[in-house]
Amino acid sequence: GDREAGAVVSLVQSLRTEHPEGTIAILVRSRAQLGVIVPRLRDAGLRFRAVEIEQLGERQAIQDVLALTLALNRFADRIAWLAILRAPWCGLTLTDLYHLAGGVNGRTIWQCMQDPDRLQLLSVDGRERLLKMRAVLELHYAEQGRRNLRRSVESVWMSLGGPATLGDRTDLDNVKVYFELLEQFAAGVTLQHEAQFFEGINRLFAAPDVRADEMLQIMTIHKAKGLEFDTVIMPGLEKGRMRDEHTLLRWEEIPHEEGPGLLLAPIREAGELQSPIYDYLKRREEQKHYFEEQRLLYVAVTRAKHRLHLLASVPVKENHDGIELSGPQKGSLLYHLWPQLETDFDAALQEEDHSPLAREVETRQLTNNLNRLAPGWHLPAPPEVISRESPPSVEIPADEATPEFEWAGETIKHIGTVTHRAIQQIAETGIAEWDQERILSNEERYRGALLRLGVVESDLAWAVNNVIKALNNLISDEHGRWILDPAHKGVRNEYAVSGLYRGRVVNAIIDRTFIDSENIRWIIDYKTSRHEGPDVQAFLDREQERYRSQLEKYAILLRHMENIEIRLGLYFPLLCGWREMTPGENTGYSS
Repeated sequence: GDREAGAVVSLVQSLRTEHPEGTIAILVRSRAQLGVIVPRLRDAGLRFRAVEIEQLGERQAIQDVLALTLALNRFADRIAWLAILRAPWCGLTLTDLYHLAGGVNGRTIWQCMQDPDRLQLLSVDGRERLLKMRAVLELHYAEQGRRNLRRSVESVWMSLGGPATLGDRTDLDNVKVYFELLEQFAAGVTLQHEAQFFEGINRLFAAPDVRADEMLQIMTIHKAKGLEFDTVIMPGLEKGRMRDEHTLLRWEEIPHEEGPGLLLAPIREAGELQSPIYDYLKRREEQKHYFEEQRLLYVAVTRAKHRLHLLASVPVKENHDGIELSGPQKGSLLYHLWPQLETDFDAALQEEDHSPLAREVETRQLTNNLNRLAPGWHLPAPPEVISRESPPSVEIPADEATPEFEWAGETIKHIGTVTHRAIQQIAETGIAEWDQERILSNEERYRGALLRLGVVESDLAWAVNNVIKALNNLISDEHGRWILDPAHKGVRNEYAVSGLYRGRVVNAIIDRTFIDSENIRWIIDYKTSRHEGPDVQAFLDREQERYRSQLEKYAILLRHMENIEIRLGLYFPLLCGWREMTPGENTGYSS
């Protein structure tokens, strides 16, 4: 426990003073024994080398970037949002966090960050920090969908000054490992298989401290085979191995003249008094464990060249004569040393005062120190441009540089996401299978999807109604039914394509594409745009020009895949609106 960890730290510090050139190893039977020791060593400023000891997810830098990953993709994840506001790149005090988000129901942290009244409650320093972070996040959401999840999170982390908050190069290496794992589980802009992702984090180990020398090392006894150290410290000797008293089957390979045999026995049935073969195999297994523990203990103690420190705690029990030792549990390393150490433990017990007033409980002082970037910190200036011959620059039209949803609120964006998924489902199952009743029966599914995307309770009913309205319009509108007509050939829904566009390799997802009865390839994009004004046709004309370059880019990407005429279409399910275009000359087609 904590008391033993304190003893280990004291031992290391005294050994460093008395034998500054001596090597020290802390050997444990399992990594679980280091849960308290490692933090105490760090608190004391003792650097150490540890290989495959500390889980990656236990490092603060990883916990911070994990919270950032979750927050950027879940507006409703309040814990993650509070964590990133508390993290070193922002570093709000608890008082400022309370003024920002305390006593607020039905609103996300992101919405609170937009509330000028809430911002006025913060301290001057807290408001400055929050506004700086908000600016970075606003840029992220404006560009959302243009990069995959790993690149998106990494970009925000770097813009916030994440690398500057790390303690050393070791933390940077650990964060790189995290981003590589994140990329494996990123499906575009979303995180897939979250349970396996978290399991993957738990299976990774933090990199060894690059600034630590070989003078202090931590490892399991198995890893210490073949190594020697001036001093060996072995804490937690009283810890036993995990025992399985009720294994379903026990077996052992038995050598035989005619070849290897197998002796196997199942667990005894309920009510059965004994199972001789099962009990025999159990005794054999216990004996093997006993010898293995002795061998493990021998390996550990012989790693020490000069000094060996054994640490253990033994429970006591009260009887009519006072207090006596209970003895170590079977299966622990201390159990094998007990015949030689019992008198020493008993002497220590007799010397200790066990009266209630004499019992001293070790406590650790809790501090509220906040690790954060200094006020006014800014990203360093980029390095000077290196003069070199570069390829001709490619001018990107202004309309392409504009994020698709920069004009819309987050709720509108999420309505579009859920509507797109629902249209894909209708297209794949067949539009003939859908009517208004079936769409309405999926209301809870749409509600749940919107909630997961972060739509707040106050907007939820309105958002669900818009999704249902868009789908009902789709299945009843002439253009909607034609777009999803199963008679089309070469149909693709949510079709991912890549290719060279204006000198750059780009990726795109086409909502729907097909070849009609006249052998024309159609590229269709759904838009959940809303318009409350009277002149809907003028609005649709403006939207057509707004998205023309986007659709023409899709045409260029499909151009080399087949020699066929291409037409472009925009469909607005909330408005039952339709616009069609012919790709321009710059795409390789002409009308």
